[in-house]
Parts: sequence; C-alpha cells; structure tokens
Amino acid sequence: MSEEKKPKFSLPEAEHLAPPRSNRGRGLSILLVLLLLAVLVLQVIQLRRPAVSTPGKKETAAVDWRRQAIRAQQRNLHRAAVEAWRKYLDTVTDRKERGKVFYQLGVQQLRAGLYEDAVMSFWRADDLLGADDELSSRITDMIAECFDRLGKYDEKDRELRERVGVGTEKGAAGKVAAEIGLEKITLHDLLKSYKIL
Repeated sequence: MSEEKKPKFSLPEAEHLAPPRSNRGRGLSILLVLLLLAVLVLQVIQLRRPAVSTPGKKETAAVDWRRQAIRAQQRNLHRAAVEAWRKYLDTVTDRKERGKVFYQLGVQQLRAGLYEDAVMSFWRADDLLGADDELSSRITDMIAECFDRLGKYDEKDRELRERVGVGTEKGAAGKVAAEIGLEKITLHDLLKSYKIL
C-alpha cells in the first residue's frame, strides 16, 4: 500500500486546553478565609463580654423563682421548693414579704424533714413579721411541731413559754389568744392544750 492510501489515525494536537489561571480565584479564597477569621474573633469577644442586665430582668427572675417554688410544693417536691424559696428570697427586699417567704421556706423545710432549719426560718419570719401578724400563731404551731419531731419536748415547752410570755405580764394567761366563731381561747387554754401547765 502506498502512503497515500493509508488512513491517518493520529489526532491533531490541541493548542492549549488547560484553564487559564487568574488572580480572581485566589482573591476569593483569601477573602473567605478573612471573613471566617472575623466571625471567629467576634464570637470570642461575645463569649468574654459579661451579660448586660436589663432593668426588668431581676423582676422576671424573682417571679420565676416564686412560681417554681409554688409548683414544686404543689407537687410535694419539698427540697426543690426549699431551694426555689431561698433563691426567691435573695430578690425580695420588703420586710413583710421577706417574713412571709421565710414562713413558706420554713413550712417546706418542715415537710422535707429539715426540722432545725425550719425552726431557724420560722424564727426569722417571726422577727420580720412581728407578734401582731396573722401568721404569728401558725408560726408558734409550726415551731412546736418541729421540736416534737426532733424529740426535743423540753425545748418545745420552753419555746412556747417564751412565745406566749407566761409570767412576764400579770394576767397574761387570761388574755384571748384566738377566736374561733363565738368561742374564745385564752392563753391558759392554749398552754393546757400544749401540756405546759
């Protein structure tokens, strides 16, 4: 066969198939890396900055702890209620309100079996509320119950004597301690029921 008749099986050579390299792709890569570094630095700054307190934030937190305490005590979670009342107490400044919170705290401590802590809370409530408050007689009953459960009967008697002021005022035993309907209960009757007299 002659050279003219032979088929040519070779491909023509391409002039230049590689993509042209531009500086535009490299610039985008550098820009993307810089943006990622900037976001990272901003995140670190945000994490290190202390939280800014707003005026209403403390009030909201107080309401939340009170609500948590009430929910816990309604579900007989007395130790959780104790913790919630303590946290709520940190936010209360009014004397009477603090006294009422100490009373609630004492009730939950009593129900949780923390009798000594309960006595301390009831004493604190009594100091803040005063003897004229409506909770005063309930505080006396709760303190007596705590001493009963602790098995400290002498301390209970001593506490009751001090609280009702036996012997400090002439005729104190005849004073009316409580009224239930038309019936009047004197301090003498109250002391007899607690077996002090």
